[in-house]
Amino acid sequence: MLKEVSGLNKETYLIIPLTLITAIIHIYLSFQFPDRPDLIFFLNGLGYLAWILALYSPIPRLAPYRMPLRWLFLAYTLLTILLWLFWGARTIIAYFDKVVEVALVAALWVEGQRSN
Repeated sequence: MLKEVSGLNKETYLIIPLTLITAIIHIYLSFQFPDRPDLIFFLNGLGYLAWILALYSPIPRLAPYRMPLRWLFLAYTLLTILLWLFWGARTIIAYFDKVVEVALVAALWVEGQRSN
């Protein structure tokens, strides 16, 4: 079992790689459009990276905001899933990414419940 190290818990060790996976997928997909890179996909990928940095960076000024940041990160991920349901492509990589995002939502939820 993973022990808590420097404020990180076992959910964190799941949240970080899941976030990196979905960020990389979105950034990769942004460059798969024939005309030019898709700004929405690119910004979505950067958004995931920003959320993970905001949530786990050792910046003391962010410490009081960890809980709201976590719930906003969860909402951001849910919004990404919801928007895909309406407008997203139905490809293997998209379905894989949705599995990753659902797992991310679950891990953020569990971490949030344990932090209360």
